[in-house]
Amino acid sequence: MKKRKAKIIFVALVTALALLSGCKKESVKKTLEVSKWDNLYEGKNIHFYYEDFVNTQIEELNRLYQLNGTIGSKGDELERALKITEWIHSKMKYDQGSISAKDNAIEILKEKETAPKASDREFSIVFNQACTALGIYARRGEFRVKNAEIAKERDYYKVNEIWSDKYNKWIMIDPSAKVYITRENIPLSAMEIVESKLENIEVKGLEDSKDYINRLKNLIYSYTINIDNSIYGKKRSNSFITYLPKGEMPELKFKNGYAPPSIYVNTNTLFNISPKVEYVDDKSDKIPTMILMKKITEEQKSDNKTFVVGVFNNSVMVDTYYLKINDEEWEKINKYKEVTLNKGSNTISLSLDGKEVIREIVIDKKVE
Repeated sequence: MKKRKAKIIFVALVTALALLSGCKKESVKKTLEVSKWDNLYEGKNIHFYYEDFVNTQIEELNRLYQLNGTIGSKGDELERALKITEWIHSKMKYDQGSISAKDNAIEILKEKETAPKASDREFSIVFNQACTALGIYARRGEFRVKNAEIAKERDYYKVNEIWSDKYNKWIMIDPSAKVYITRENIPLSAMEIVESKLENIEVKGLEDSKDYINRLKNLIYSYTINIDNSIYGKKRSNSFITYLPKGEMPELKFKNGYAPPSIYVNTNTLFNISPKVEYVDDKSDKIPTMILMKKITEEQKSDNKTFVVGVFNNSVMVDTYYLKINDEEWEKINKYKEVTLNKGSNTISLSLDGKEVIREIVIDKKVE
């Protein structure tokens, strides 16, 4: 009896030590953590941009692959979008591990003539531009896991959304898997999928959707879209909109690389804006918002310290403002400021007059 009791205690101790060891290992792995983010955007004054239906490259895509004839104009946006996914799968084969640096549909499709394997990123690009070629508003989106920096498996997944006149809303399409998701027979947007937590939904396009749902469950912690959804021509914005659940903090470091310059929100308001409504600057933003971007140069690829801070208000970057780093004096900034994060706690405060703090974030850097 004593031996058995001793054995049980020993096993319990080993299990406890293993759990503690695992927790310690995870905390060591994380290099950046946000502990305060008094910098959420709560407005709706964002000017989104979409690929022009009439531009040389899009017209060339249509001409080369005869999309008007192949897909046609019959059916609503969702019906035609599903035909596009079928057409893409006749050209490419989904492979999560595929790597390509191509960033437009024509180059990707030409590459797949000899090497058909393609990632969700490539499917997303081709789908978006094929939709544009057929007069369908489309945008690319990205689901991401929580604790992305220390994710054991993939930390993101690319999808698309199309604007449907029939349903007067955005609808999520996963071109890699040829599916969309409904609830009570109504197609869902990406944000509706996030908010549904995949409960009471139906995956259209798969006979057995259990594996797909299980895979997606871990990926729908956050959702990100581009402000500028075009690939061709001059970029009008390099920033993104990222949804986070209430109470959660942004993650600046991913498994591979860093978060793009993002405006973080807790609501779905910005994700519901119709691309057909003409943007009007109503000057409704009263408090500017900071945007952080990791500085990466060819000479300093291993730099894990330098970030660039900018400030936007009413969908444009603010020319002058004040920043305070930790206990330093207020500094008047013109457009952008490079900030070096030191090991430990780093506080970045924003002011318009160099006196009153209107935004503040705290980033904890775990390593040198």
